[in-house]
Amino acid sequence: MRRILISVITAVFLAVTLGGFSMMPENNAATEIYDVWIENGADNIEVPLDGAYQSVNMQVGTQQTLTHKKPELIKTDYAWGSSDSSSVKITDETADSCIVHALKVTTSYVTVKLYYNYMTPYGYGDGVVEFHVYVWDTSGGGGGSGGGTTHDPDKAGPNATWEFDEATKTLTIKGEGTMYNYDQKEKTPWYDKPYENVVVEEGITTVGNFAFGQVFKIQKVKNVTLPSSLTKIGERAFYQCTSLESISLPDNITVIATGAFLSCNSLSSVKLPANLESVKDFSFQNCPITSIELPGKLAEICDGAFMNSKLTEVYFPKSVRTIGARAFHIESGTVVTDVYFEGDAPIIGDFCFVSGFSLDEWATVHYIPTTKGWSNEIQYSAAGVLNWHGYPVVEWEGRFLLGDLNTSGGDPDVLDGVVMQRILAGLEPEIPAADLNGSGDITVADGVVMQRILAGLE
Repeated sequence: MRRILISVITAVFLAVTLGGFSMMPENNAATEIYDVWIENGADNIEVPLDGAYQSVNMQVGTQQTLTHKKPELIKTDYAWGSSDSSSVKITDETADSCIVHALKVTTSYVTVKLYYNYMTPYGYGDGVVEFHVYVWDTSGGGGGSGGGTTHDPDKAGPNATWEFDEATKTLTIKGEGTMYNYDQKEKTPWYDKPYENVVVEEGITTVGNFAFGQVFKIQKVKNVTLPSSLTKIGERAFYQCTSLESISLPDNITVIATGAFLSCNSLSSVKLPANLESVKDFSFQNCPITSIELPGKLAEICDGAFMNSKLTEVYFPKSVRTIGARAFHIESGTVVTDVYFEGDAPIIGDFCFVSGFSLDEWATVHYIPTTKGWSNEIQYSAAGVLNWHGYPVVEWEGRFLLGDLNTSGGDPDVLDGVVMQRILAGLEPEIPAADLNGSGDITVADGVVMQRILAGLE
């Protein structure tokens, strides 16, 4: 028997939330937190025995007592910790409880953890229990909204309203700034409306947590229209919108938060934003996406982000630096056979490109030999096969777009024109993307084509 972090347990994270805490923060309120225990069977199958992903919303200036549900299991060593002690402070620590103080508003959750030792039938072990705390202000415009808050039911955010058109089954969010953040316990004001279309108008900057997705209700959203003013999709914002088949995300979005499109099990087509920098945990898990174009500014793909998709190959721009555990793992059905890297070797998590319930389908990794970080990690297996972290590797020349000479991943621009001039002057090596007229040679004629492209004539 072993113990793992709650955030890693996908099934528990998705579907189960245990009660036991007051959703309206009060001084000296008490919250009971639960363990998640895992039993390793013959096939190493993870089976949650009890517990759940848990969170609580608190007002600035209030405190909560967290009590561990199984204190009898804790032995001599324990420690409570906060991932951001400037926002959420821990005091009065004992083996089975602590007091959590909400000091300032948080834009996402602060993780509170209890590290402890426990006794199992097999001996002494280590355990961790994790809890998420949102802190909001008294006006309700902060990092989260809890059940029983003072939110105006006619509003969708501090400066945003909502309306529902019964005839067209359209829910419209209008105004400016952020939407409120909701959670798995609180119903949004439009929860019971039979909306099939969602329109977020220009001026809104964030889609709030659980805005259009709820744990205990399957949403029938079919169409979503989002504004160019949007910069973030909140946690589980479209969770279980099972009728949504496609979505185009505006280019100014930089973050897609945890579980944003989790279990949208008809969502096969997604256009990601050009300025996207981070795809958080489980964002598109259980979405049957068949192909994806990762944008040129994307740096971080977190745990389980595209788990159980229908992707067979993935191209990574040179901006990607980290890929989380099981980010592209597929349990059954489609198999990811090939992954291609334009840039330096990223940091990767366990089984990120492994498919199959028994983890027996390993994708082939294609890399450009002139990029960095590969040579010191590529080695021969016992069978004499070159591999990188266990993945078979193959060299390739890179995917190119005609005219994209600086490999930015976008349309030709002035910087590409500069590279063309340097190639024609012999200052940089010729590359296939510079053969704009398709002659097979890089000549002045290609430079003329580049000039016409930049002038908007081609």
